[in-house]
Amino acid sequence: MKLKIAMAQINPTVGDISGNVEKIKGFITRAKRKRADLIVFPELSILGYPPMDLLEKESFIKNNLSAVETLATYAPEVGVIIGFVKKNQCPPGMPLMNCAGVLYRGKLIFTRVNHFFLPMIYSMRRDTFNLLLK
Repeated sequence: MKLKIAMAQINPTVGDISGNVEKIKGFITRAKRKRADLIVFPELSILGYPPMDLLEKESFIKNNLSAVETLATYAPEVGVIIGFVKKNQCPPGMPLMNCAGVLYRGKLIFTRVNHFFLPMIYSMRRDTFNLLLK
Protein backbone atom coordinates (compact mmCIF):
# COMPACT_ATOMS: atom_id res chain seq x y z
CA MET A 1 0.00 0.00 0.00
CA LYS A 2 1.29 3.45 -0.92
CA LEU A 3 0.69 6.56 1.16
CA LYS A 4 0.14 9.71 -0.89
CA ILE A 5 1.11 12.88 1.04
CA ALA A 6 0.20 16.40 -0.07
CA MET A 7 2.39 19.23 1.22
CA ALA A 8 0.24 22.34 1.51
CA GLN A 9 2.55 25.32 1.09
CA ILE A 10 -0.06 27.99 1.72
CA ASN A 11 0.47 31.61 2.71
CA PRO A 12 -1.93 32.22 5.63
CA THR A 13 -2.76 35.79 6.58
CA VAL A 14 -1.92 36.73 10.18
CA GLY A 15 -5.13 37.10 12.18
CA ASP A 16 -7.55 36.11 9.40
CA ILE A 17 -8.77 32.81 10.82
CA SER A 18 -11.86 32.53 8.60
CA GLY A 19 -9.88 33.43 5.47
CA ASN A 20 -7.16 30.94 6.38
CA VAL A 21 -9.74 28.22 6.98
CA GLU A 22 -11.13 28.84 3.49
CA LYS A 23 -7.60 28.59 2.01
CA ILE A 24 -7.07 25.36 3.93
CA LYS A 25 -10.41 23.93 2.79
CA GLY A 26 -9.58 24.81 -0.81
CA PHE A 27 -6.28 22.98 -0.60
CA ILE A 28 -7.91 19.98 1.10
CA THR A 29 -10.43 19.80 -1.75
CA ARG A 30 -7.63 19.91 -4.36
CA ALA A 31 -5.58 17.29 -2.51
CA LYS A 32 -8.60 14.98 -2.17
CA ARG A 33 -9.19 15.20 -5.93
CA LYS A 34 -5.62 13.99 -6.37
CA ARG A 35 -6.34 11.14 -3.94
CA ALA A 36 -4.04 12.29 -1.13
CA ASP A 37 -4.15 10.23 2.06
CA LEU A 38 -2.47 12.84 4.26
CA ILE A 39 -2.29 16.63 3.88
CA VAL A 40 0.35 18.56 5.80
CA PHE A 41 -0.04 22.30 6.47
CA PRO A 42 2.58 24.71 7.87
CA GLU A 43 3.11 25.89 11.43
CA LEU A 44 0.27 28.09 12.73
CA SER A 45 -1.58 27.74 9.43
CA ILE A 46 -4.91 28.61 11.05
CA LEU A 47 -3.62 31.81 12.69
CA GLY A 48 -0.93 33.00 10.31
CA TYR A 49 2.62 33.56 11.48
CA PRO A 50 3.59 35.31 13.69
CA PRO A 51 0.34 36.08 15.55
CA MET A 52 2.17 38.29 18.10
CA ASP A 53 -0.21 40.36 20.26
CA LEU A 54 -3.31 38.64 18.85
CA LEU A 55 -2.45 35.77 21.21
CA GLU A 56 -3.48 38.00 24.12
CA LYS A 57 -7.11 38.00 22.91
CA GLU A 58 -9.22 35.23 24.41
CA SER A 59 -11.65 35.37 21.46
CA PHE A 60 -8.77 34.83 19.01
CA ILE A 61 -7.71 31.64 20.82
CA LYS A 62 -11.31 30.38 20.95
CA ASN A 63 -11.86 31.10 17.23
CA ASN A 64 -8.67 29.22 16.36
CA LEU A 65 -9.87 26.17 18.33
CA SER A 66 -13.29 26.33 16.65
CA ALA A 67 -11.49 26.36 13.31
CA VAL A 68 -9.70 23.13 14.25
CA GLU A 69 -13.09 21.48 14.90
CA THR A 70 -14.51 22.84 11.62
CA LEU A 71 -11.58 21.49 9.64
CA ALA A 72 -11.75 18.10 11.36
CA THR A 73 -15.30 17.59 10.12
CA TYR A 74 -14.58 19.03 6.66
CA ALA A 75 -12.47 16.10 5.48
CA PRO A 76 -12.99 13.07 7.72
CA GLU A 77 -11.77 10.61 5.07
CA VAL A 78 -8.21 12.01 4.88
CA GLY A 79 -5.59 12.79 7.48
CA VAL A 80 -4.74 16.46 7.96
CA ILE A 81 -1.86 17.90 9.99
CA ILE A 82 -2.61 21.49 10.93
CA GLY A 83 -0.93 24.22 12.99
CA PHE A 84 -2.80 26.01 15.78
CA VAL A 85 -2.52 27.32 19.34
CA LYS A 86 -4.09 25.99 22.52
CA LYS A 87 -3.93 26.81 26.19
CA ASN A 88 -1.43 25.03 28.40
CA GLN A 89 -3.53 22.74 30.60
CA CYS A 90 -0.58 21.67 32.74
CA PRO A 91 0.91 24.66 34.56
CA PRO A 92 3.56 25.66 35.46
CA GLY A 93 4.76 26.94 32.14
CA MET A 94 3.75 29.37 29.47
CA PRO A 95 0.02 29.97 29.01
CA LEU A 96 -0.12 29.01 25.30
CA MET A 97 1.30 26.20 23.21
CA ASN A 98 2.18 26.15 19.51
CA CYS A 99 0.71 22.85 18.30
CA ALA A 100 0.58 20.53 15.33
CA GLY A 101 -2.62 18.53 15.35
CA VAL A 102 -3.62 15.43 13.42
CA LEU A 103 -7.22 15.51 12.20
CA TYR A 104 -8.81 12.25 11.14
CA ARG A 105 -12.30 10.78 11.00
CA GLY A 106 -13.86 14.05 12.08
CA LYS A 107 -11.73 14.56 15.20
CA LEU A 108 -8.48 15.93 16.51
CA ILE A 109 -6.78 12.62 17.31
CA PHE A 110 -3.28 13.75 18.26
CA THR A 111 -1.56 16.98 19.30
CA ARG A 112 2.17 17.59 19.27
CA VAL A 113 3.44 20.62 21.16
CA ASN A 114 6.23 22.41 19.34
CA HIS A 115 7.05 24.98 22.02
CA PHE A 116 5.49 27.40 24.44
CA PHE A 117 4.82 30.97 23.41
CA LEU A 118 6.66 33.59 25.40
CA PRO A 119 4.14 36.34 26.17
CA MET A 120 6.88 38.91 26.83
CA ILE A 121 8.22 38.53 23.29
CA TYR A 122 4.80 38.79 21.70
CA SER A 123 3.90 41.88 23.70
CA MET A 124 6.98 43.77 22.47
CA ARG A 125 6.79 46.21 19.60
CA ARG A 126 7.39 44.66 16.17
CA ASP A 127 10.73 46.44 15.63
CA THR A 128 12.07 45.14 18.96
CA PHE A 129 10.87 41.62 18.09
CA ASN A 130 12.67 41.76 14.73
CA LEU A 131 15.90 42.77 16.47
CA LEU A 132 15.70 39.68 18.69
CA LEU A 133 15.56 37.46 15.60
CA LYS A 134 18.74 38.88 14.02
